[in-house]
Amino acid sequence: MSTNNIDEIFRRGTGDQTPDVPEYMWNRIDKEIRRNRQRLWFAMAASVVVLISIGVMLFTLEVPTPEITDKLPVDTTQSAPTLQQPNMLDAPNYADSATYIKE
Repeated sequence: MSTNNIDEIFRRGTGDQTPDVPEYMWNRIDKEIRRNRQRLWFAMAASVVVLISIGVMLFTLEVPTPEITDKLPVDTTQSAPTLQQPNMLDAPNYADSATYIKE
């Protein structure tokens, strides 16, 4: 016999009968459901408060920026190097070199 056959035999034997639940059990079930709902709402409210608190802290937190001049010695006797722009007129003309390659 397989498991399905045993289940079918029990279904036929019991029919549509269900056990009667006493009234005090329904009261206990109702109280437990209400208690679980209250816990759920409390947990959700606490989570929202924590997330809002973290968000406010992150947006209002002032991070001090270190001053670079305070940490590095500065030599004022030397001048800063200057950058020179390349002269584009001195650049080789690659269009002319293509004609030499073809010949």
